[in-house]
Parts: sequence; C-alpha cells; structure tokens
Amino acid sequence: MTIELDNLFGQCLPAGKPIETLEFVHKPNSLQEFGDEQFEGLRKYLESAESLAIPRTLHEQIVILWVMGATGEIYVAFEELIDATTGQYLMPYFRSNPVTSLLKDEINGGRIGRLGHPSLLSGDRLARIGGEIRFRPTDDDGFLWKINRGSGRYGIRPHQTDAHLVAVHSLFVTKGLHIGIE
Repeated sequence: MTIELDNLFGQCLPAGKPIETLEFVHKPNSLQEFGDEQFEGLRKYLESAESLAIPRTLHEQIVILWVMGATGEIYVAFEELIDATTGQYLMPYFRSNPVTSLLKDEINGGRIGRLGHPSLLSGDRLARIGGEIRFRPTDDDGFLWKINRGSGRYGIRPHQTDAHLVAVHSLFVTKGLHIGIE
C-alpha cells in the first residue's frame, strides 16, 4: 500500500522548509480530517459560492489549506492567525488585504502567528503533499475552485511532480468535488 501511495502522491517526508514552533503547539480552529461525509459537506460549501455572496466574498481573500498524511488521509483548514503568546484564535489569514498588511509587522515580528500546513498534522509532521483550494471565478474555464500544490513546506519539494497533484485532483473529483487544477 505504501509503495502505491508513494507512486501516486509522493513519499511521506518532512517539510521542505522549517516549521514554526507554534505550528507544533497549536491547531487551526477550522481543522478537519476528511472522510466521505466531510467531502460531501465541502462539495456543498464550495457550490454555495455560486449562489451566495457570503462565501464568495470570503474566498476572494481566504484560501483553504489541504495536506495528505502518511496513509492517504486528507486534512483541511483555513490558514489562521493566532496570538503567538496565548494561542488565542484571532481570525482567518486574509491574503492581499489591507488588514493583513497592517498586521504584517506583528506577523513577521512573531507576536501574531500564522498556522500553515504543518499545523494540520500531528506528531512528526510528515506529509505526502499539500496545497491550497483557491476560489478562481475569473478564470472562466468552468471551475470556480482550483486545487494546487502551493504549500511551501509540502507542495514544492524536489521529489514532487505535477503528476502527484493530478492524482490528488482525481481523488477529490471521485469524492464529488467539481474542481480544477491551478
């Protein structure tokens, strides 16, 4: 089974870049391990952006992180900001947003912590592959949402290829998600 998973999704290895201490200690509030039931919920959630302004507005700024563990399990969460001292949840991390820009010094200075892909895992923080699910309504290709391997720790390592991402994409499609590849 491990050889098959290695061939499909890549080897389960350590992060390609250093993991922040707070990512070993804290978990995102939105963290969830995904089984069939959760994929069905995610499908409905992603589809809601087609007709509801609330999720559409959020996902123009917020991405969904995903990572695959050793046995092929998928973990999903928003990238979140926490108080690095207390671990108190502050808010989702908004990309290219004036509020996030105002907090840049606090984030870079270590007072506010960003919980990225390693915080979705436990133990030794090994993963096969990771990336993002991004809202892309302007791509005009029939997909509002796209998956990528845009994780600096688990998606872009020397052993990984686009074929590994295609395999994850196929898994997501078989679970009922109408999603493209970025």
